Formats: sequence, C-alpha cells, structure tokens
Amino acid sequence: MSQIPTDRVAFIERYKNLEINLKNTAMVSQLKQAGMSTADLRALLAKDGHRLAIAGGKLVELSNSERNNQINAEEAYLFFEEKDKNGTWASVDPENADNPNRAKLAERIRILGGIFEGQLASRPDFLPTQPGVVNPDGSVRVPKLAEMTLTQANQFFADHPDQCYERDLPASNYTINASEASKLWKDPSLQTPRDLLTKMIQIGDQWEEVPTHIRSDADIRLIAYKNTWKSKQRDMLRFALPGEWYLGASHHNPGNRTITRQVMQDEEKGLEMLKFSITHIRNYIGIRSSSGKPGIVATDSPRSYANQHKAGHVNPKDYPALMWRVKFLGDISSAEQRAYINNVRTWSMLIHKVTKFPPDYNGNDNLMTNTMDKVIDFGSTVLNALMGKKADMRKLHEKSAQVYCSESGMHLALNLGLNVPINQAVISQHFGAAVWPKVLKMVNSGMTFWKNGQHLDYYGNGPDGYTMNCEQNRLVDLEEAPDWLEPLSSRLPNRPLSGGGLVFRPWDSADMIEHFIQTAVPRKGNETWDVSNAQAELLTWAKPGIFHSLGFSQDNPPPPQLVILFDTIVSKVRLNYDSYEDFRAAITPELAMAHQIVSPKAGGEGAFVPPHMVISINGDDDELIALEPVGQLYHLDVLHSI
Repeated sequence: MSQIPTDRVAFIERYKNLEINLKNTAMVSQLKQAGMSTADLRALLAKDGHRLAIAGGKLVELSNSERNNQINAEEAYLFFEEKDKNGTWASVDPENADNPNRAKLAERIRILGGIFEGQLASRPDFLPTQPGVVNPDGSVRVPKLAEMTLTQANQFFADHPDQCYERDLPASNYTINASEASKLWKDPSLQTPRDLLTKMIQIGDQWEEVPTHIRSDADIRLIAYKNTWKSKQRDMLRFALPGEWYLGASHHNPGNRTITRQVMQDEEKGLEMLKFSITHIRNYIGIRSSSGKPGIVATDSPRSYANQHKAGHVNPKDYPALMWRVKFLGDISSAEQRAYINNVRTWSMLIHKVTKFPPDYNGNDNLMTNTMDKVIDFGSTVLNALMGKKADMRKLHEKSAQVYCSESGMHLALNLGLNVPINQAVISQHFGAAVWPKVLKMVNSGMTFWKNGQHLDYYGNGPDGYTMNCEQNRLVDLEEAPDWLEPLSSRLPNRPLSGGGLVFRPWDSADMIEHFIQTAVPRKGNETWDVSNAQAELLTWAKPGIFHSLGFSQDNPPPPQLVILFDTIVSKVRLNYDSYEDFRAAITPELAMAHQIVSPKAGGEGAFVPPHMVISINGDDDELIALEPVGQLYHLDVLHSI
C-alpha cells in the first residue's frame, strides 16, 4: 500500500481523469469481493459530487448537485478522510496508532487505490502483492504474507474464506464416459467412476473390488483436463487457486486393474503392481499470467519430463493422476497454512533448478536424505549451488544425491517447505547470516531467476534467453516466508517423528510390501480361509517383484536367510487365527526381522518414498501432516458432464 499515494495532491494528480463507475454492477461486485461492505459502498456513493473549497479562509468539504454515480480521485480521497479525521486535508495516515479506524482506512486506500491503479495504462509491479486487489476476473489476490503481521494475515483470510487453502472442495461436474474409457484403455470393466480407481483380485471363487487409489467413495471427484488447454485448465481451476501447491500422483490403473499371478510373477510388471500402478509424482501449481489470469502448471523431477514425455500441463491422455493437498493437523491458522504452502512452492522451484534425476530409481536409488539433518544439509547444498558454488553443484549430481520424482516433489519439497521457512531467522540459523541477503534477493527476482546465466542450472542455457526446460517453472512465483512462520515441527511439538523431525517416515521394502498386502486383500474383520489364502498367494506371486525392488537379480541373488524368512512369513500368513490381533501377533517377530534386514543403512540405502506412498500419509502420530484427496484428473474425452 505504501506505493499508493496518501498525500491528497499526489493522489489526485496520479489518478486524475479516472473514475470508478458505481453504476456498473461488475465494478460493484469487484469492490465487494475486494472487501467493501454495503455500508462502505453507501458511504462512498455519498461522496459523489463532493469537493473541497476555501470558505472562511480554510478548506472545507462541500457538496453540489453534480452527481453522476461515479467516483473520481478527489471524491475517493474525501472518503478516506472520513476515516482519518485529522482535519488537515493534506495527507491521510493509515499508520497513525492513535486512529481507531486505521485498519479500515488502510483497507479503503488499498481497495480504491488498487482500482485506480488497474485503470492506469501502466500497471505497477507492486500491485499484485497488495491484499484485496481486484483482478480482471473479479477475484482477489492473496497478499504477500511476508509484508503482513500474522494478525493482519489471519484477518485477510477471515475476510476472504474462499482464498483459504483448506476451503471446502467443490463437487465434481463430471462422471465417466464408459464407452470412451473402455475404448481408450481396452478395458470393458470401466463402467463407473469407482472402476477408474480400484483394482480387482480373486478371493476364493469371487473377484472382489478393492479401493487402491481412494480411501473411501467420498474421495471420488473426477476433474477434467486437456493438455491443449495448457495453463487454462478450466476444471482444475475450480479446485486450485494461484500460488497454491498440490501433489499429483500419475498412474496406469485403467487397463491394469486385475491383480493376477501372471502380472505379479513378472519382475517389472509385478514391481509396478506393488505400487498399484502409481508411477510418477508431479506438482500442480496455481499461477497467474502476465495479464493476471489464473492458470495451472505442472513441474517435475526431472525438469525435462514435460517436454521429454509430452506430458504438458497435466498429463498425457492415457495417464491420469490423483490430486492431493496438504491437510494440516492441530491449530495451524489459515494464514500459516498458506505461508507454509508458499514456502513449499518456493523450495520446490529451488530444488528443480539444480538437481539431477537418477538413471535407475526402481529400488536401486537410495534416499540419502532420510533424516531431517540430512534434508537441511541438502537444502544448504541447493542454496550454495544457486549462489554459484560449483563444488556444491557437482555434489548434487553425485549418484547418492540424485533425486527421483517423489523424492524431489514430495519428500524434499514438504520437509524443506514445512520445516525450513525461507525467512531471516531460519535461513540464518541453518545456513549462516551472510546467506540471507542473497537468498532474499534470489526469491524476489521473479522470472529473472530462470534467465540464462543468472544462476547455475543443471540443464544449462536455452535458446529463448531462459534455461532449458523451464517453460512452466518460470511462471511459478517465488517468495520469502514471513518472519512469524516457524518450522512446522516447532508448531506441533511432542510428536514421535522419525529421522529427527521428518514430515513423514520413509518406507523400507517391508513397509511397501505390507502396505500392498493390507490394501489389496484387507484382512481386519475378515479372518477367513479365502482371505488368508489370497494374502499368502499374493505374497508368493509378488516374490520376484519384491526381490527386484530390493536390488536383487539373477546375477545378485538374495541371501538364503532372506528367502527362508520370506517363506516363513508366507506360511504364517496362510493360516487362520481367532482374530486379526492374533494374526498380527503371530507375524510380528518375522516382520521385525524383515525390517531389520531391509532397514535403511546410514547412507540411506533401503529407504524409499515411492509415488504411491501418497495414499498412506493419513496424519498418524509419527507424521506432521496428512495428504487429502482433492480429486482425480481424467482427460475430458473419457468423461461426461453431469
């Protein structure tokens, strides 16, 4: 707001010949959306035709008959003075602590000044960061939170609940187009929306449907996309606002619904089925175009993914995705939630600038950052590389430091974004006070951040003046975090977090196998021979894929003790027990031994954050967040409007 003049002469001079048309219903709607009440509008309209004139040797406010339902700069200034009441007619002062109306005065200056600024031929750069500024589409921009106190930020979201990250999700406008879906994936079983998100497995003589991509039917919200829409993803934009960050888990479930012996005993197909055909993580991020219109981009590790695989702004037609958002636990306010999401978004872009994708990531790429200290060290290396230290750039490209899609777009983005706010206190604490001014400048450099030669970049210079493969990344805003934003682990103390404070615990292979069996053949409350036998058979079928995920092969066979342990687990799983609790007690010793054998090593070998892990992050005691289903992204051609 500081760049909107509060001096009367300067205000009138800057906005001379401009008027706000109060006969225009769209303008009135914009003013209301920006935060003006009906009473405010009446008070504003009452200034129509008012002027300052000299009477008795001093300036006084006069009314006349020249009313036209339009408010010019002088009339707007009189509206400000009504809330300032300093009687000087020279300058209003929204910072005057003695003025009980200062907040309302500041709001009036911001809203009307913003409207006038929008009518100027040259729209200033500062305007998008101002709270409540009205956009061409009539929406309100979230302010730059680093320029507000926590109280001010919380008040903004209280005034604009539609801007809250945790707002209620809209209902879907679509259902499945069964004929088109069946044709695309050559799968006649695709008849209902649920069919798109479940798998089939034989239990005894019956084929049963198991929810593998949703937690309950209430999660089903089909969202339409077309890559030809580019950033103007009209249906996704009902769910995602500019600046917001979402997880996308891409999958091949349609056409691969049945869990069979033939599939599971194939090393590659079996490994993919262990992941329920969820094979890639993208980040879907809300942006604004240069004209202020909302849009959506998708960013990845590797950053070349969209170009290399023709993935576009959402996904190829036959490769749908699950869309998730962070669900905060405890009493994290709306302003804090959005500040954390902004920080996740910014760290995501910093990571994508300098990191390298590994050539082998199906079980043979270790999770080096399996503790919070290692995550912070990784963040330090990223910042140093961005500041020009080539040794740190080389370090990031060593085999142990290479990051696959879910490691970058989920594990690192969330751990750095939620636990390392990019503000002076936290950056100075972890990386040194001298680093802060450089980081602050970097995250406020806009698209210049991605220009050739500005910072080290893994992909190098591009022909258009920007680094290679950053067409979508460079549309994403970066920003510092507010001073009041603390690490989320500090806001939610006393939780038994793994790795010294990680947002969620990485898996080992035993976790991945157990999740697969529990999801594919749920046993709790269903202790029957058919179920126990199906679980045991499934483990037997999955054996090749499981050992492949551990890095074993014909040339590198698993040790005999591991094979014996696996067979013992299968034999115990096949038995019936009096209760689910008895079953768990019976296999606990073997599971403990399995975890011990495959537990992550000091260097992170054996730790995983596979893409399908999104389904399992429910806000348990050892987690700082939950992941909440937003909806499921399917190409418009396989959907029908409701």
